[in-house]
Amino acid sequence: MKFSRKGLEVNNISWPRLVMIFIALSMFWHLLYVRLSDNTRHMVIGSDAAGYYAYLPAVFIHHDLEFKFCKEGEPTKVDAFGANHHFFMNRTLEGKQINKYFIGTSILELPFFFGAKICAQWFGHPKDGYSFPFQAGVAIAGMFYAFLGLDQIRKFLIKKNIADPTIALTLLLIYFGTNLYHYSVQEPGMSHAFSFCMVAVFINQVHNLVHKQNPKAITGAILSFTMILLIRPVNGVVIFAVPVIAGSWPALQNAFSIIRAQLVRFGVTAIIGVALLFLQLLVWKISVDHWFADSYSGEAYDFTNAHIYNVLFSWRKGFFVYTPIMILALIGVYNLSSWFTRISFIIFFIMNVWFVASWQLWSYGGSYGMRPMIDTYAVMAIPLAFFLHSNKNRLLKAVKWLAAILLMVYNLIQIYQYAIGVLPYDEMTWSKYKKIFFETSRHYSCIYDPGSLRMHTMPQNSVMIGSKTRTFEEDSSAGHTSFWGINTEKAFSGKHSARLDTGNVTAGLNLLFRENVPDTLFRYTWARIKAKVFLPEKTLDAKLAVQFLDSTESYGWEAPPLWFLIDKTGEWTDLQYDVKLPIPKSSNGAINVYLYHADKSVAYIDDLTIQFWVEPH
Repeated sequence: MKFSRKGLEVNNISWPRLVMIFIALSMFWHLLYVRLSDNTRHMVIGSDAAGYYAYLPAVFIHHDLEFKFCKEGEPTKVDAFGANHHFFMNRTLEGKQINKYFIGTSILELPFFFGAKICAQWFGHPKDGYSFPFQAGVAIAGMFYAFLGLDQIRKFLIKKNIADPTIALTLLLIYFGTNLYHYSVQEPGMSHAFSFCMVAVFINQVHNLVHKQNPKAITGAILSFTMILLIRPVNGVVIFAVPVIAGSWPALQNAFSIIRAQLVRFGVTAIIGVALLFLQLLVWKISVDHWFADSYSGEAYDFTNAHIYNVLFSWRKGFFVYTPIMILALIGVYNLSSWFTRISFIIFFIMNVWFVASWQLWSYGGSYGMRPMIDTYAVMAIPLAFFLHSNKNRLLKAVKWLAAILLMVYNLIQIYQYAIGVLPYDEMTWSKYKKIFFETSRHYSCIYDPGSLRMHTMPQNSVMIGSKTRTFEEDSSAGHTSFWGINTEKAFSGKHSARLDTGNVTAGLNLLFRENVPDTLFRYTWARIKAKVFLPEKTLDAKLAVQFLDSTESYGWEAPPLWFLIDKTGEWTDLQYDVKLPIPKSSNGAINVYLYHADKSVAYIDDLTIQFWVEPH
């Protein structure tokens, strides 16, 4: 791109720069039309992001590192979504409250915070740290650092003599083909875009030191590594990527020689780095009166019990399931320049996964994919670029590029599913995943509760204490038993089943709790619903209804679609559904199970059974 007498000429712009412009435009489109829309603009600062950010209003507005302005019942409490200590406060072993998150993210947000503070004053918004300008400031900060990190990758790959079209595609894949996209525009206050950027800066500075013999890179490497530690200390594992950048043992030795020749520069920068790290200790001292504090008290690493398989392959959060483009990056290790580089990368990847998988809560709470891996995508971009760059066979290279683009589209579909609630933020399983595969209709939104696996999985070693079955062969004079939809058209056993069609419900099974469960066991009791079901075709509107009620009201009801509970349509198949019993509200509390629809869907049910199970207690 250049200016001439004819005006602005864009014919000389490189493919990587063109992609960077496209990414920037997409970021601002999402910022203006999605992230800062009327419904969600007040929620940019929330969840973990509230904790990373809270240091800024605490220091520069409220002068309160005990975070009383975030605590319920305090007269200084700020009335804002993100100003809620439940998002981020933890208790030390001494019982003192502490912000569990580190200060690195807030340091990088600082310029945007001051910009927001000025805008709040100019445009009359509350200057409490949580009004619209501050929300926008955090959103722009996350986008900025993601963009800066991508630009650092661009510069690094240019130095590795990767062709411009390949660099352009690599940038597209790292951004749109991974969960970095989500965590830079939809949840920009989380730490991942910030860590991603600092890691990208670090590997660039290491490259400049090793291969350009630039002594100024010592300063850049130390300061960026310091920020990596201040954002999330465990990301210090990126130090294992230094041999990958060096590419050979002699090059690594040469880098140490340059450092020895620049001891003054190294020492001064190291002192600055230590001073930055000291800020975290100072915050702890002011907050809880200790220079060192375990802000994650109750959570810990267990390096002897790493959940490596789950982190990489599980349907719940597996790295290769939700970021499959990284499979190509691992294949690309073979295309790296030397065995030293290949082995060094494998060591780095193993160490990184081991650290991520050793965290006690290996799923990392509500998230799209394995979000801690985002922090080191700048390193993963290296073998990915070499995978796309290699091979002189045009046909094979075209196949590689097509596969990469398809995986990028696949990721974008999943991100859209996550955004509209089709893909829940936790507790995904294979049986759920295959039911929503490529489904993008909002009719599928919130079909799966992200906590349903936890809530509706009966504990092991539970004991059955009672059971009742209805075969629909019963005499119609059998008292309170319903007979809606009893038919002889189709049956699994006997001559009858219950048919769901013209009415909204079918005949079902209603059982009083106290006739089946002793009072002392209510809080430990589960109901297991078992039946034979015939669903002629895939439909979301034929549902299994489970209702808890007494003589006056219904006090609990859920209706998962049959299609999500069975494996096959067009034939009789087994259904099993577990649900925790609520405490009855009266002496005649009951459970009622039946089929339900709102659109005249057809379904059949036979041999309906309710079992009562008691969990160990």
